[in-house]
Amino acid sequence: MTFIILTIIVNRAKLSSSTFKFWLSDHGLSLAVDKCQAVVFTRKRSIPTFNFSLEEQPINLIDKAKFLGIILDRKLNGIAHSQYISRKCEKGINVLRAVAGVWWGAHAYSLKLLYNALVRSHIDYCLFILDPLNKTTSELLNRIQYRSLRIVLGAMKSSPTNALQVECVDPPLHLRRQYLCDRFISKTLHLSSHPLWSKLTQLSVVLRPSNPSSCLLNSFEKFTNLPHPLSSLSINPLYSTSYEALVYNPPVITDLGLTKDAPDTNTKFQEIVHQNWSNYLFIYTDASKLSPESCVGAACWVPKYKIVLQFKCPPETSVFTGEAVALLEAILFARSHNIKQTVIFTDSLSCLYSIRENPFRTWIPSHSGISGNESADSCAKAAVQLGSLEHFKNYSHDLSTLAKNYLDKSWQSFWNQSKTIKEM
Repeated sequence: MTFIILTIIVNRAKLSSSTFKFWLSDHGLSLAVDKCQAVVFTRKRSIPTFNFSLEEQPINLIDKAKFLGIILDRKLNGIAHSQYISRKCEKGINVLRAVAGVWWGAHAYSLKLLYNALVRSHIDYCLFILDPLNKTTSELLNRIQYRSLRIVLGAMKSSPTNALQVECVDPPLHLRRQYLCDRFISKTLHLSSHPLWSKLTQLSVVLRPSNPSSCLLNSFEKFTNLPHPLSSLSINPLYSTSYEALVYNPPVITDLGLTKDAPDTNTKFQEIVHQNWSNYLFIYTDASKLSPESCVGAACWVPKYKIVLQFKCPPETSVFTGEAVALLEAILFARSHNIKQTVIFTDSLSCLYSIRENPFRTWIPSHSGISGNESADSCAKAAVQLGSLEHFKNYSHDLSTLAKNYLDKSWQSFWNQSKTIKEM
């Protein structure tokens, strides 16, 4: 059965109906009205009585509807969805119970994998959309987690639940919901045209401070209030790249026959380079992060002209992004100076595989005494303080790693509070 879920304001029901009808017509869509049902989302105990219709056909009002795997009830308190999840998880818990045993059962590691696949996957699916959950809903979901973790560890019913979570490295569900929401929001940051941003902006303005904040709003405020600017695009970067660049796939040289930390590595490297690329311009790139709180420095070193290009990135930036920035600037340098024969040497193999469309590159082992690489590394460390601010902005793929840091800090705080309580 197909559900049409509409938020209806009672005194504007007819207006909503006509607007929806025009929207369908403008987009060339049609509905099977006899299969449609409507839900009135309201906190009132009794639903106002009124007639709602589309194309002069009445639409039945229901209390809840399933949309993309989520049960949306008229009060949006999550009770109906949590009960639905509980029934689905019960089957997974029975599987855990069947294969668990003190002397003959599966290993705890295997049981944890089964729990992740058969139980936690159902709890995780889009549950942060309904947050904040009421107490009844939260307790129902928490009991599912506690029962599963006791089976995984073979623990007694009297075992403290906070200890079970730590032993199984499975955070409390309210923290995990926030963690999943942080990852979701961070992945949408690179699109300034994402429809969610305008809605969350409006919601953050009208929401009263006394109202419980949702996971979506918490994540929105965290990532939009960072001290450093955010890089965003109006369209997906894939669609702003030419087709020729997307399909261009030059070979990546990853094996020059060099041994890391060997005393003659630099000598062999120089022989290989001059034998294969004697008439090429050499550019060495590197990135450095001195501490978790420090900025990331990216640098390019051109030995022939003794030119150093240094750039500084925010502390949230990963070394991977710093390496990519250095490679980008090396390519831009060769292009701006119209240098046709250029070889870029980098010690970031992951970067090379991620940017296959960029030409003229090879991989060398890091910190192996290669003079150009060591010079680039020194320049990158200096760039942490002295680098240009041209690339001093955050990227969404780096901010997604902050979700794990937020989770660890929140879990540590929760543990410090809960460990003083005798029973959890």
